This record gives sequence, structure tokens and C-alpha cells, in this order.
Amino acid sequence: MQADDKRLSAGVLLALGSAFFYATRSVLVRVGLEQGAGVRELVAVRMFVAAALFLATDLYLRYRHKRVGTGLCKKPQMFLAAAAFSTAVVSSFFSVDLIGVSMAVVLIYAHPVFVQLLARIFFGEKLGVQKALTLVAAYAGCLLVVGPRMIEGDPLRTLVGGGLALTAAACYAVYQLLTQKLSSSESSVSIGAATAYLSLIPALALWHFDPVIPTDSALVVGATLGVVSTYLPLLMVIAAINRLGAAQASMYSLVGPVLAIILAAVIFSETMNPLQWAGSILVLASGSWLMLMSKRKKSPVT
Repeated sequence: MQADDKRLSAGVLLALGSAFFYATRSVLVRVGLEQGAGVRELVAVRMFVAAALFLATDLYLRYRHKRVGTGLCKKPQMFLAAAAFSTAVVSSFFSVDLIGVSMAVVLIYAHPVFVQLLARIFFGEKLGVQKALTLVAAYAGCLLVVGPRMIEGDPLRTLVGGGLALTAAACYAVYQLLTQKLSSSESSVSIGAATAYLSLIPALALWHFDPVIPTDSALVVGATLGVVSTYLPLLMVIAAINRLGAAQASMYSLVGPVLAIILAAVIFSETMNPLQWAGSILVLASGSWLMLMSKRKKSPVT
């Protein structure tokens, strides 16, 4: 029992650490964009640096005779997971460019809701009335976040940016569910490495070496994204999923948007109106309630 408690505690810390590092992603993307870097350059440099780091880690562990999964990149499930991850990365970067950090992170961090929904659709997990109502509340919150900007600002830009953010959320949910299945037989290093390797291919295709040499801002910000917002959180979230499961691990990531919104307000002076704040709170509260219900379900009856 004590070993299980330590495993769960480690999972919680890993999930929170991953959320902290992921929270810097949208902020760094906007910093890069404001310094003249393009989305395609940032994605390519980010994934190149992440892949290089995972390769170095993989080689080091092999040299030390530690177990690292072999042939993982050839598994269809890993291809699907990497495709979902790549789609989420590109969608999230473009959404920040279109609607800013605060709105993007709130919508992207609706992915725990997608985890619950997709787990019900594809794995037959029970939803129940409470969870169903919570999902409805979360999506209503998303509408409150996007709605005022569509009325007051550029409707098309907001619609596309919001749609891309929700696409990123759904793809992150798919990635979490697929890696949960893989983590029972593969190490977090091997899954993270396979994700980085396979995601590098579409990233380079999107960039297609135009310009041939990335700008200085793209190199600096992209490299920081590769280390802080990709390599470290990928290792941590996969290890957290292995200890907690995808649904519970994803719930702890909800601390991320809070930090990102604070950073966006301090660094970029981004603000949201009362309706958008209400929507943000509704999304975050819905995710927290889902987490509490999941923990309650797993707790023994005394």
C-alpha cells in the first residue's frame, strides 16, 4: 500500500511539473512571433531540438544497458499518437497567433474533457449523468470564452483560432489515450523519443526549409520550446500517465492555463472580459470536478 501511495504521489508531482513546463509553450510562441519568427520555423526547430535530446537520452540509456523499447516507431498505434501530437502542436501555435495566449490556453486545456469523452466513445468507459452534465458545462464555457471576441472583434479570425485551439485539445486527448495503452509495455523515454522522431517528419515538411536558415529568434525561441516545452514535459506526462492513467493525469494539467494566463497578463497585457473569465472558470472547474469524480470512483468504500 505504501509503495502504491508513493507511486501515486510521484505521478501527481510529474503531472504538475509537466503542466508547469507546458504552460510556458504558448507564451514562448507569442514571444517568438513578436520577434519575427514564423510558426513553421518555430515548429521545426522545436521538434528538431526535442528529437536530438531524445536521441541523446536513448543512446545514453542503451550505453548503460537500461531497457528502452525497440521497434516502437513501427507500431501503428505510435504513428497515430505522433500524428495526433503533431497536429496538436501546429494547431496550438497557429491558434496563439490568431487569438492570443489567454484564449488559446483555456481552449487547449479543455483536453481533459476530450479525454473523458473519447474514453467513453472508444474504450466504453462509463460516463454517467454527472460527467455528461460536466462535459456540457465545459463546452458552454468554451463558447463563453470565444463568443464575446466573435461579437466585438474579428469573427472569422476568432472562429478559426478557437477552432484550431479545440482541435489541439482533441488531438492532445487522443495522444494521451494512445500513450496510456503504450506505457504499459514501453518506457516513458522510448515513447517520448518515438513521438519526437515521428513528429519531426511533418514539422520539416511544414517548414520545407523556407527560409533555408531559420531566423535568430526562431532558433533561440524554438530551441527553448524544444527543451522546456517539449522534452521535459513529454517525459513527465508520459511517466504520470503510467502511474495515474490518462484521465487523472490530464486533470492535474489544469494548473497550466492559470499560470499561462497570469504570464500573458504580466508580459503581454492580455485581458479578458467578465464573460470570458466566467467561461474560463467554467472550463477549469468542470475539469477539476471530473478529476474529483475519477478519484472518488477509485477510492475504496470504508
